[in-house]
Amino acid sequence: MQTRLANAQLQKSSGLKSSTYAELGSADVSRLVTVEDTLSRTKAWSANTQTVLDRVEVMHSTLGSIGDKMTSLKKTLSAAVSNTGSVLDYPELGRGMLNDLKNLMNTQVDGRYLFSGGRTDTAPVDISKLTLPPTGVDLNYYQGDSSLASVQVSSDLTLTYGVTANNSGFEKALRAAAMLTDLTAVPIDSDKVKAAYTLASEAFNDLVNIRGNVSVSSSRLEEIKNSQDDAVTLLASRASDLKSVDIADIAVQVSQLQTSLEASFSALAKISSLSLAKYL
Repeated sequence: MQTRLANAQLQKSSGLKSSTYAELGSADVSRLVTVEDTLSRTKAWSANTQTVLDRVEVMHSTLGSIGDKMTSLKKTLSAAVSNTGSVLDYPELGRGMLNDLKNLMNTQVDGRYLFSGGRTDTAPVDISKLTLPPTGVDLNYYQGDSSLASVQVSSDLTLTYGVTANNSGFEKALRAAAMLTDLTAVPIDSDKVKAAYTLASEAFNDLVNIRGNVSVSSSRLEEIKNSQDDAVTLLASRASDLKSVDIADIAVQVSQLQTSLEASFSALAKISSLSLAKYL
C-alpha cells in the first residue's frame, strides 16, 4: 500500500501516469507512440508548408513588381510616339530596365533563387547572354532548369508550385525592354515602338495570369497550413491525455490510500500494544 501511495503521490505532483513508457500499459504505449509519431510528422509538414508559403508570397509580390515595370514601359512607349522631339536616351532606359528586371527575376529567399526551377543555387537570368537588339524569342538568358518546386504536405499529398524565369511572361518582358536599346529618339521609329508596346502588353497579361496561378497556390497552402495546425493541436491534446492523469481523480486516490494506510498503522499499533500487554 505504501508503494501504491508513493506512486499516486508522484502522479499527483507530476501530472503524469508514469515517468517512462515501460510503466504505461502496453495498449497505452502503442497508442501514444502512434500519436507522437504522427504529431512529429505533422509538425514537420506544417513547418515545410510555412516555408513554402513564405516563398510563394515573395513570388507573388515579385511578379507584381515585374508587371509594374511593364506598365511603366508601356507609358514610356506611349509618350515616345507623341513626343517626337524627345531627347530621352531610350537605349539607356532599356538597359536600366533590363537590369531592374534581372534583379527582380533573380530574387532569393533564404539563399534560394525563386525562379530557377530545381537549380535554386543558380541565378536564373543572365542578361549578358541576350541578343541586343532582339530579333525574336531568345531564351539564352535562362540559366535554370525546367523543374518546378514541390513540397510534401502530408503522407499522400505533394504540391507543385511556382514558375520558372523561362516562362513566356518573363521572356517577353525582357525582350520588350531590350527593344528600347535600339530605339532612337530622333527620328522615332513608330513601328518599333508599336512592336515593343504590343510585346510589353503581352508580357503584362502573361504575368497577370502567372500571378493568378501563384495566388491560387498561396490560398491552397494557407488552407493546408490551417488544417495541419488544427491537427497538431488535436494530436498534442491526445498525447497529453494518454500520458496525463486526472488530477481530481488522483487526489481522491491519494486521500483514500492515506486514510487506508493510517488505519492500517493504527490497527497494527493496537495489535502491538495488546501483544506487549500480554507479556507484562
